[in-house]
Amino acid sequence: MDANEFIYREQGRLFAMVNEGLEEAAARELERLGATNLRPIRRGVHLCATRGVTLDLLFGSRLIGRLLAPLTGFACHSSKYLLRRAMEIPWEDLIEARNSILVSATLANSKATHSQFVSLKLKDAICDRMREAVGDRPEVDKRRPDLRVHIHLEDNFATVYVDLGDGSRHRRGYRQEAGAAPLPETVAAGLLDLAAYEGERPLLDPMCGSGTILAEAMLRAGGIAPMYMLRRGGARLLPGLGPEAFDTARRKWLDSAREVEDGLIRGNDSDAALLRTAGENLARIPGGEDVRLKRGRFQDHPGLENGLIVCNPPWGIRLGEEEQAQELVRELGDFLKNKCAGSAAWLILGNRELVKHVGLRTAQKVPVRIGSLDARFVKYEMY
Repeated sequence: MDANEFIYREQGRLFAMVNEGLEEAAARELERLGATNLRPIRRGVHLCATRGVTLDLLFGSRLIGRLLAPLTGFACHSSKYLLRRAMEIPWEDLIEARNSILVSATLANSKATHSQFVSLKLKDAICDRMREAVGDRPEVDKRRPDLRVHIHLEDNFATVYVDLGDGSRHRRGYRQEAGAAPLPETVAAGLLDLAAYEGERPLLDPMCGSGTILAEAMLRAGGIAPMYMLRRGGARLLPGLGPEAFDTARRKWLDSAREVEDGLIRGNDSDAALLRTAGENLARIPGGEDVRLKRGRFQDHPGLENGLIVCNPPWGIRLGEEEQAQELVRELGDFLKNKCAGSAAWLILGNRELVKHVGLRTAQKVPVRIGSLDARFVKYEMY
């Protein structure tokens, strides 16, 4: 095969990895950005996109975890056949021997049962092909590879992908420090998407921690591309995309940013160290210094009327912390009822048993998986 036969070039097909529970929301976002033929599945969305739209998705999607371009697919019942078919891919058209690679694998309902073994076989195929084609092989870099390759093997059918970005998109780049259990940026963005927040009303996070929700709110309100810090990735190497188109798309998204009213977005936390971390993280976002941060207990905060409250309170997952978490969300429910008239509130509750302890009638509940936890996004309306 040659590079013109890659699936993403012939058919314009891509695959977006998504947090479980956010598939439909991600599909709507991808459609707004120009994607077509969308088909959400568990933990992902199949889609089609032109070259320009592909790069808009890469920089502009807030909800997806990875954007993958399929190279080829084939029935695969043995490791020997995998090695042979993977060696038919013209890897020399994608990378040079001086570039580094990292290969990952996911498996479902197939004869192969060990993802590490499958990824090792694909890595061997890449290196063997490169050695035959150019006389040298790429090195493996587990931290910052030039090219990330992924193989998904399901029902004994293998699809080989290239990651168009630079790894998981929940690491935007602005969060250099975080608390003990930081919220993934894509999950925070999913919450704000469900809340339909675009910076049209004041927003408060009364327990903001290291500021992830505030940062994602600032990116949305300012029209700032969530991946504005992305400077490298598979899209720079792939035929049909390349560095010039990549850099042009990045500049376009940077130029689309708009000014956000000072103090429109506000955060509060009782932990001084976490609040300093939030300020440092926000400072890496254009306009992030305009987010107002206040130290204190949320119980003593004056609240916010006719706005949006978003919060990720402690989940009480660890042994002995459950009763403390229950009492905290009860107090949070009182705070919302007594100090936030006319506002809507969205809470992230990592322990779904906490929902009944908030003490307010729920307007909406959305199941979402955060790591191994069966969490809930819960909406409340205050009148």
